[in-house]
Amino acid sequence: FVKVTNYPDAWKEEFTHYRYYADDPTRVACQVTASPFLWNGLGDIIRMTQRQQAFMKAAQRNGLALGYTVPIPV
Repeated sequence: FVKVTNYPDAWKEEFTHYRYYADDPTRVACQVTASPFLWNGLGDIIRMTQRQQAFMKAAQRNGLALGYTVPIPV
């Protein structure tokens, strides 16, 4: 398992406080596809809940507007 992040401390605190890890849309998308994806294309991979949409808006407020995830199928 490899996890590489350089997320801002404010985002890490918000992520934990609101328990966003429970419905992280990037994690959900990794369960659906083995292909790498841009975060702004999540809506093409999964149907995001309101909470997941709020998650992405909060991430953007914390400087994480664009991202790229490479799923590692196990």
